[in-house]
Order: sequence, then C-alpha cells, then structure tokens
Amino acid sequence: MDSNPSAIPAFEPGILERRRHKRLVSRLKVSFREIKEALPAAADPADLHSRFLASAPLAKGEWEKDMLPASTEDLSKGGFKLVGDLQLLADRELKQGTHLLVELEAPEKSLYVRALGTVAWSGKQSDQGRFAAGISFTAMGEEEAEELEKYLADCEREGKD
Repeated sequence: MDSNPSAIPAFEPGILERRRHKRLVSRLKVSFREIKEALPAAADPADLHSRFLASAPLAKGEWEKDMLPASTEDLSKGGFKLVGDLQLLADRELKQGTHLLVELEAPEKSLYVRALGTVAWSGKQSDQGRFAAGISFTAMGEEEAEELEKYLADCEREGKD
C-alpha cells in the first residue's frame, strides 16, 4: 500500500464496499419524515410494515402531511442516497440510526413506494447548503418491493446505471 496516508487502499471485499445490491444512478422524488419513537433493535420487518406502513393513511395528501421533500442520487433494492436542502433540517444532520418513513416516486415509470428506512450515514455536502444520507430499507410491502425490483431491472435494461 502507498505510504501516503490519504491514499485509498486497494479494494478488499467487505472493507470499502459493504453494499449487497447494485446501485443505479436514479434521480427520484422522495418525501420523508423522522420517526420519533424508538424501535426495537431486532424488530421483525413484517411487524414494522404493519405498524408504520399498512396502517398509514392511504390518501396521498394525508401521508404527505409533515413530510419533507428531497431526492435520490442512487437507488438499489437495499436502499438509496437521499439528498436535500439543509434548511429543511434546520441545518442539522440526520443522525445515524434514525428511522424514517419514506416515499419514492417516479410517475413516468409507475413507481410509487412507501417504506421504512434507517439512516446508515449522513453529512453536509460542503458549502452547497445540502445534506446527503445513506438510507437502508428496513420494511416495505411485498407489492412495493416487487415494483422497486421491476423499476431497477427496467432502468438497468435501458442502460441508466
């Protein structure tokens, strides 16, 4: 390895890249809000789905109440990179481990996914007045998971990665 401490080490599986799913560049509209209550560390995704997603109001206007707008930069079956305006968060960062209700939309592709996610990492994007956060999907309905997989497969087929 290079003696320069700022040099990036050679790739070692599991060290630099811990993603299990291929990420595609995908700019989607996202709405999100923090879940304020603590969730059990080993919660069953099916229980989380029924508690936070299946019981959520179905009317789009009700779901979007208190939601903050943002977008994705990339997307996979396992999660996405969330980016948005820091002013939405009152210039604070989303903390690692924070649980979010998220809604992803790509109307031109008939993609509409509601899911529960967890912040894996977050940070400010230098002086751009923006934030970025890695979100891991924690729970999602079966139909929505299938819809997301179809969307990703279509994008990959169209060469949008």
